[in-house]
Amino acid sequence: MKFFLRGARTTRASVFRIACVRAAFAGAVAGMLLSAVSCIRAIDRQKESDEVWIQKNHAVHKAISLDPFWDSINAVRKQYKNKIPPYELYEETQVVGIAESMLALQNPDGGWAKNTDWARVYSRKELSELHEQTLSVAPLTWQHKENNLQSTLDNGTIYTHVTYLCKAYEQLRDRRYLESAKKALQWILNAQHPVSGGWTGSDVYAITYNDEAMGGVLELLRAISREEDACYRPLAKELKQQAQQAYDRGIKCVLDTQIVVTKGDGTKVVTAWSQQHDHETLKPIWAREFEPPSVCSYESINLVKMLMQDKNPSPELVACIESACAWLMSDDIVIHGKKLVEVPAEPEVSKYGRYSDYETLLVDDKDAPPLLARMYDLENLQPVYCDRGRVIVKSFNDLGRERRNGYSYLGEWTTLLDKPYAEWKKSMQ
Repeated sequence: MKFFLRGARTTRASVFRIACVRAAFAGAVAGMLLSAVSCIRAIDRQKESDEVWIQKNHAVHKAISLDPFWDSINAVRKQYKNKIPPYELYEETQVVGIAESMLALQNPDGGWAKNTDWARVYSRKELSELHEQTLSVAPLTWQHKENNLQSTLDNGTIYTHVTYLCKAYEQLRDRRYLESAKKALQWILNAQHPVSGGWTGSDVYAITYNDEAMGGVLELLRAISREEDACYRPLAKELKQQAQQAYDRGIKCVLDTQIVVTKGDGTKVVTAWSQQHDHETLKPIWAREFEPPSVCSYESINLVKMLMQDKNPSPELVACIESACAWLMSDDIVIHGKKLVEVPAEPEVSKYGRYSDYETLLVDDKDAPPLLARMYDLENLQPVYCDRGRVIVKSFNDLGRERRNGYSYLGEWTTLLDKPYAEWKKSMQ
């Protein structure tokens, strides 16, 4: 409601009118304040009828992207042909339904298990049953999880929920969403390793750079501590200070784990990062059974892009970014004249739940865009191809079909740093 005082004059006739308008304005402001207070209450939906519950969950609001959850969503949908699931899906504009699923599936320690299709439409009964299951999940901090129900940062989990729920609270003003986000942020703070300052993913007990576990957490902590998005403003000042302290420790971990390779000829090369590093020694270690200790291009590219977003980097961080980019953008690690193709094959669902009716092969093609290997060995920085069972093979085509189809050993990643690096260099001038 808007009030306008146009050309008001302080005559006796106008004084009364002005006083009335002021009184009305004061009453309206009071009403709006009361309304604002009610808008940020923790809404109790237990008493809603099923019809009202469904209507609210399907109501259209400003869309919040589910892209940050794609790794988790994809892990569920890959079991279906063409990744089309048999269940109903929410649109990104149906924010309430998605946020309610997050509240129901949040573990008591504040985190979430990985591999949930967050666009899935659950019935009220299904959500209630799933919520009951979470109540018995054992809490976790910086230790390695013992089962797939426990909270993890793997596949873009927890740090993505914090942002989603803060954005949901920003537009819906349901305090339950803010409290859930705060609880998840506290989980992240508790999960920082007391020795390394890093965060553990799902696969092994180690500092985890794959699935953007480290990068995703650090990006969130920086954004919260510096209020890079208005959605984080309602978080308490104390939480923001803790986020800054955790960010600083995490950046030190990044600096300390950058790999220097001494090649066979004695040459020292400052490179990038492995997928996993030991919390105690900080050295590269095995991740999953097909991910040996190595320098990893794809994970490192994503990490460096995140590091470049720091508007006030230390000299040490600047040197780290420069040296990592020099290696990642070097032609020394580029694969020329090769192309990945998919050829038809007998349909199958692997024992790991992945459907395919094709197989991926690496073929010669002099006009193909350049490729990067995902992993390079720690001795001579040559591409590494490792199958399940820790079996290292000579070439990509020697890998089994399940891994060739199901894992990105190679990619057209050579240009991913070109624009970000150029923009970062310009900002540093």
